[in-house]
Parts: sequence; structure tokens; C-alpha cells
Amino acid sequence: MTDQVNAAKLPSWIRGALGSNLSQAERERDKPTSEITRAVDSLRDFCGQLARKAEQDMETKRENRAQYRAAKAVGRVSVILPDMFKDFNVPEQRNSGNLRNLQRDTSKLATEAARSREEWLRQIRPYYILDMMTLGGNIDKLRRLGDELHNFLMGRGTLLRSLEEIDEKLDSLNKLKATEEAAIVQRKSVEEKIKAADQLDDTLRDQAQKVQGNEKMQRYLEIDSELRKLRNELIRTGFSRLGRPLKKLVSISERGDYALSPEVRDILVARYGTRAAIPAQLIAERPELAQPIAPGCPCLAAEVVHAVRNEMARTVADFIVRRAALSWRSPFEAAAGAERVADLMAEELRWDGERRDAELGNFRTAFQNPKAA
Repeated sequence: MTDQVNAAKLPSWIRGALGSNLSQAERERDKPTSEITRAVDSLRDFCGQLARKAEQDMETKRENRAQYRAAKAVGRVSVILPDMFKDFNVPEQRNSGNLRNLQRDTSKLATEAARSREEWLRQIRPYYILDMMTLGGNIDKLRRLGDELHNFLMGRGTLLRSLEEIDEKLDSLNKLKATEEAAIVQRKSVEEKIKAADQLDDTLRDQAQKVQGNEKMQRYLEIDSELRKLRNELIRTGFSRLGRPLKKLVSISERGDYALSPEVRDILVARYGTRAAIPAQLIAERPELAQPIAPGCPCLAAEVVHAVRNEMARTVADFIVRRAALSWRSPFEAAAGAERVADLMAEELRWDGERRDAELGNFRTAFQNPKAA
């Protein structure tokens, strides 16, 4: 076949190509299903008639014990049979699966009804012969319809089943297509975020280079270098010159009361001097505060909490720019640690999520555009 058919139009194209064969198959499918419904309804109605007739005979023929017993048995049969198919329903959707279930249920119902009729027939004879023949005819009709539906499923029903399989595969294809489109949209979104992150990284690097090239900044860096040397010298020569508060911090940290590592203790001593015991106490209460606010950052999480509680820091910029001076000492780490600073300040100052995001956004705007700040 040289012509190509669009997948969406394939079902209608196949139905058009099959033409009369498909129409004939659908008529053969609908005929037994409709007749099964009528046969079951007819069987219900006949059982209702039998029940009323048996009730009347039981009232009028009590003196004839044999006929009374037969009427009682007929009444029992007219109750048992409707109870068998009280939940029997013909499905509205006539696909192959539903038709197979219908054929199985119809044949099972006809078999059980015939068995029940035969069991009670011994107690009914020789009375109600015509009624039992009519009942048997209704049951036989139901069995024949089940056999007819079975023959259809084994014959032309395979054509309808093939069409259903094509529809199922097309549905699966459409779902895969929708999944592919969603993945494409998600990939584009990720690519845009990566592009935006690269642009932000370039902007931060340019700003860092400008800051580091500034004369004042170079002077600040020289001072910072000198302070680091002095700190190392202080640590090397001991803490005897810094007074009793610092000696107490060293003593209790060595005993394990605060569980401070030498690195954390050195940072607190160099930055806070005789007040180092204050942030050290915070770390003792919450050991996770001994971690930096970002990998490679010289600032500890405890310093954020200390700045809020004891130094009146009220915004993210208050801490990063004014308290810790990270914006010029370690600009990349400052940008990376802003999220953690905002979380800690939100916890201390009871900010909600909206306030926390707003404060973080204000810092980032000012950080990316120092002139605007």
C-alpha cells in the first residue's frame, strides 16, 4: 500500500475499508445481546405468573394433597429462578471483553435454571405440565442465545476484537505522545533555568572581579589578610592575653561541655574575642549551628542566630553585608549561603514564607545591583 494514513484517522479509515463486513458483524453482535435481554425479562415475567398461579392453587386446592404439594413446589421454583438472575445485566458497552462475560453468565444461568427445574419437576408432575414445558422452553432459548453469542465471538467477533486492539494501541500511542510533549516542555523549562543560572553566574563573576579590582577593596583584602595573620599568631601563642572569659571558653570546650571542634573554636575566638562564649553556647544547644551557611563559607550558622538575638540584625543584608561582611570578603559564598541565612532569620524572627521570600529577593536584587542598593 503506497498511501499513508494519519494515525488519528486510522480507525475511521479501517471502518470505511471494511464496509459491509463490519456492518454485518455489528448486526450479528447486537442481535443476541438484545434477545438475551428480552429472554431474561420474559423468564422473569413467566416466573411471576407461575408464582401467582401457585398461590391461588394453594388456597383453592388444599383438600387435594398431591396437587397442593405440586402447587407449593411450583411456587418455590418461581422464587428460586428469579433469585438466580436478579443481578444479571446486559452491559451497555458491547466490547469483546463484556461480550465474553455476557456469554459466560448467560450459559451459566441457563444451566443452573435447567438443573433447578429438573430437581423440582419430580414433585410437580403430573400437574403443571404445560407450565413446566413453557418454562423449559424459555430456559432453552436462553441457552441457545448463549451458544449463538459464543459462535459469534469465535467467528466475526474476531474482527471487532481486532478493531478494539487497534483502538487500544492508538490510545497508548496518544498517551506516549502526550508524555513526550510534557517531557519536551519540562526539558525546555530546565534549559531556561540553566541558562538563567549561567547568566547569574556570569553576572556574579563580573561583579566580583569589579569589586576585587577596586582600590578600596584591595585595601580591605590586605587588612583582612593581616587580620588572619594576627589571628593565627594569637592562636599559636595561646589565649592568656585575652582574659578570663576566653580561658573559660577554652576550658569548657576542652572538657566537652560545648563539644566544639578546634576549627569552630578558632573561628569564634578570632571573630568574637572575649564574647566567643555567646555563639558557643548556641552551638552547645543546637549542634547543627556549627555548620557553615554554605560549603566553603567562613561564616557559621550560629553567627546568624547570634546576630539576630544580640546584634539587632533584622534583614538578610544586615547580616551578610553589615555583620559578616561576606559580600566583599566571599561574594560567591555569600550568594550561596543567602538561602540558609533567610531560613535561620525566618525561624528566629517568625517570618512566614512570603516574608522570607521577600527578604531573600531584596538581598539578591541589591547584591546583583550594588548601585540600586
